[in-house]
Amino acid sequence: MVKLNSLGIDYKAVLKGPFARMLVGQVKSIEKDGSRKVRCVKLSLDPKLHKFWNVRRDFRAADSHLDSDVGDMVLISQLVKPQGHLITHKVKEVIFKHGAVIDPITGRLCHGTNYAEDTVNSNFQKHVEKQAESEV
Repeated sequence: MVKLNSLGIDYKAVLKGPFARMLVGQVKSIEKDGSRKVRCVKLSLDPKLHKFWNVRRDFRAADSHLDSDVGDMVLISQLVKPQGHLITHKVKEVIFKHGAVIDPITGRLCHGTNYAEDTVNSNFQKHVEKQAESEV
């Protein structure tokens, strides 16, 4: 039995069932073999303290499309047959790209308080005006 923070939380009991089959986690690093190290977090109730604790577990997941990057939130699923002794999961889809802030009303990409298209257009206009001034 693996103890967590000497509180007596059983890791294996927490990570059984459907939690071990389909997981949502954050990509922490990209390994040399192209796999992703994904950290998944689950809340576990300590019966003595009546408090929830974060139970973190890192999984190695194969990413066949290579479209996930560090910081992305991904959905991983357990492989039927593990690829080696470390890679036990695969990346099914990227749920949320890191840094891609989307306005929920318009559905447009944002940079700070401005829309990304507006920022690009205004920068292009400033560049054109500067070029026109330098030619005169």
